[in-house]
Amino acid sequence: NDIHEVQLNNTIESLGSWTVVLQINQPQRLSFTVSSRTRLSCFAKLDGRPTLVDFDILEIFDGRTMEATFWDLKPGRWYFSIKNEEYLDQDILLTINTNTKSQIFSPCCEENCRIILGKKTVSRHDNS
Repeated sequence: NDIHEVQLNNTIESLGSWTVVLQINQPQRLSFTVSSRTRLSCFAKLDGRPTLVDFDILEIFDGRTMEATFWDLKPGRWYFSIKNEEYLDQDILLTINTNTKSQIFSPCCEENCRIILGKKTVSRHDNS
């Protein structure tokens, strides 16, 4: 099998999160490798946004060791929410390896997602 690799980077603000959406069309093995200054939590859910009480996968990445994490995933649209629980912004490098070509949307541009092309959108309301 050929390995297909995608590298994504983003800055996750203090106490913020980053959502990566991955469309998988057939069962496959997927690996995530994260580079960061501290540990990061990742919640993943099939066909919907994960929450603290509703998720299919919970993983803790240690960005300092950059050890790969592997999952065997079912087909569908997977949402991965990587959370920065530190009081500092973190530059993240995420490497995703799959054994088939998948369409990766990153960061998400779904309804209610405030991150587009790696940048948080700012809603400016001028009340003056």
